[in-house]
Amino acid sequence: MTDHRIASTHTGSLPRPDDLIQLMWAVGDGIPVDREALESRIASSITEIVRRQVDAGVSVVNDGEMSKPSYATYVKDRLSGFGGESVQDYHFQDLVDFPRSARGGARQPRSPQAVGSSMHRADRGSRSRGRAPRHGRGRPSGA
Repeated sequence: MTDHRIASTHTGSLPRPDDLIQLMWAVGDGIPVDREALESRIASSITEIVRRQVDAGVSVVNDGEMSKPSYATYVKDRLSGFGGESVQDYHFQDLVDFPRSARGGARQPRSPQAVGSSMHRADRGSRSRGRAPRHGRGRPSGA
């Protein structure tokens, strides 16, 4: 029988678990965090979000950007030449209908500003390499 589905996916971040958000904010604030615990929680969050996508019928799953603290701040982890904080006043109008996410967004991300020449960081660490497991056609083996 022919599979008459239209392959679908999404782009962008998916909601992160509260405990992962707290760990990532701590790292951003310079608070010491157990790196193994952080890596383990990122990995389990990716597994959880991939499972939810598969269960929802998404045909091309991704990691939901679980390993990235924020699209607005991630640049400093990948490129040199960024530091400090840019001056911005965020208003998340699109979160009005999502109070839980809005509460998390009440703490504005500390967006870095350009402070020098930008180059790709050679040492990116495993946090920036988080990837969704490959399951072929978005389905785990045996599903």
